[in-house]
Amino acid sequence: MSSAAAAAATAIALCEVKQSDGSVCNKPATQHYRWDWGAEGNSCPACVPLLHQSAASLSRTFHLAPLPTTSVDSGVSRGERTQLIAAKLAAEAELEEVQQRGHSLYNSNVDLTKQVQALKMRETEHLATIAQQEEQLGQLAAKLEQRDRDAAETSTELQRLRTLVQFAEAPPPKTAPSSAKGKGQQPAGG
Repeated sequence: MSSAAAAAATAIALCEVKQSDGSVCNKPATQHYRWDWGAEGNSCPACVPLLHQSAASLSRTFHLAPLPTTSVDSGVSRGERTQLIAAKLAAEAELEEVQQRGHSLYNSNVDLTKQVQALKMRETEHLATIAQQEEQLGQLAAKLEQRDRDAAETSTELQRLRTLVQFAEAPPPKTAPSSAKGKGQQPAGG
């Protein structure tokens, strides 16, 4: 695989020679150059004369070597290609499985969200019912207290009336009939 990577690197090598306007050529390179002072780079066929002209102007030399011309496919053997295809197919199958699992999880999440919303709505209804029941309970408790007070007052009034009835039903003290004999006398026994 490393030979394929090297072939890929040489297949995409670009010209690094600076033009007169200061820009870099960036055309596909076919040559590798190295100056005496150590600077090096890649050059396209059109920029090689420019390198010669620069060398003559600077009174310096540079070395030029062709880049290797291997295709990308020649670095991959049949077995490696088979392994790559198998790995690609396995990755695609795994991707499809992960996508299905993600879709399943998304659907589960949607269902759970609906359940949570329904439960929240029920909770709101229950809380409203509880508040209403507590309000009714408070009203009933107030009514009960009022009835207890009324019952206590009624009981007190009933007791008072019973006491009055006892005194009203009691026979008056017996007095002796008035007789002519003893007008100022008290009856015997009394």
